[in-house]
Amino acid sequence: MTYSLFSSIFLAALNTITVVKAAQTVTVCSAGECLTGQSNITRLGAALNTQSNAYLLLPGQYTANVQPTALSQALTSATATLTFTTGFSNSSTATSPSLPLNVALQPGLLNYPSDLYTGDPSFIALPQSINSTFTPTNINRGSIILAANTVAALEANNNGAKSRVVLWDTVPFISQLPYTMAGNLQLVSLLSSSCSPPCSNNAVCSVGGSCICPTGFTGASCEECSPGFYGPQCT
Repeated sequence: MTYSLFSSIFLAALNTITVVKAAQTVTVCSAGECLTGQSNITRLGAALNTQSNAYLLLPGQYTANVQPTALSQALTSATATLTFTTGFSNSSTATSPSLPLNVALQPGLLNYPSDLYTGDPSFIALPQSINSTFTPTNINRGSIILAANTVAALEANNNGAKSRVVLWDTVPFISQLPYTMAGNLQLVSLLSSSCSPPCSNNAVCSVGGSCICPTGFTGASCEECSPGFYGPQCT
């Protein structure tokens, strides 16, 4: 994919700041610019509310010196409350913003039912345990945001013919995937790409960039047998 996460999201916001069906008046902000208008993008990042204003904060880092000035004042207001949207926090409880504020997708994949990150998304968490069994999950044919250092594999079943594509970046239009990806779409694999060298022997790469080895294996990439374990399967 040629889109970067930030540019894709901000261009989506820019393109939807217009009069569109079922849109809401919203002020969408990055760490440096805010746009106000009618938009369907309401579930992406964090909602910042004060007594007089409301903002949707797109992914990025926000400090007390962020521009525009109105946003900086809102972030430091005594009445400000912050609520993360689906996938951007483990909690949906409103809190006071703490600066610097990092708005980032939790490790995993966010799937929207419509193009350009609109609609109510579903979040699929990145497996973090050797014992985690990843169950193929149906994907809406709208748009996808991947967390940093995450790789996803999608599989399409089109009248019995299966095709697969690997994603490593955000997808604002699933409809623009190769034509072979038509039909029922499933997420069949979700992995972290943080580990270097890559993990081996069915190890799981953690978000922190270290391999979680299965029983019997050890080493930076789980390439060796642990003491007391022997053979090619380290049994």
